[in-house]
Amino acid sequence: TIVSDTAANVIALTPRRGGEVTVIHSSDSWDPTWSPDGSQILFAGSDEGSIHLYIMNRDGTNVRQVTDRTGLRGRNDWSVSGLLATYIGSAGSHTRNIYTFGTRGESMQMITDGGDNVAPAFSPDGRWLTWWAFAITSEAQRHFSLVMLDLTANTSRVAHAYTAHAG
Repeated sequence: TIVSDTAANVIALTPRRGGEVTVIHSSDSWDPTWSPDGSQILFAGSDEGSIHLYIMNRDGTNVRQVTDRTGLRGRNDWSVSGLLATYIGSAGSHTRNIYTFGTRGESMQMITDGGDNVAPAFSPDGRWLTWWAFAITSEAQRHFSLVMLDLTANTSRVAHAYTAHAG
């Protein structure tokens, strides 16, 4: 099992049945996720204030920067086809978009254009990409939607939506 401790800025492995935790990366890093074959780990990290995505071997060796783009936030995922997904933007302005790209940062494609979109996740077969879309209509009302994009047909739909009321 892979764990991330943002307070300690480490990524560590822990046996599923208990045992000793092994720190494999000790830099300003968070949001680790396994490659589909379990041989590598994708994670977000900060280098001199800029956030980038990195890939490393499962033992913490061979760390390489994947992205060179400002505004990356983390909350990434890795599909069985090798496609990566993350979101880019500003939480403060509520403008965040979902992007996909290859494991070397190539072929970056914007999936959403506007809105507040976070937490992309691929389905186990790699056909679907899901994410949360948020809309704040007032201090007392927020709308949340779980969006599903069929990557083979390039069609999307809202799988679930709800409105939260403050108070």
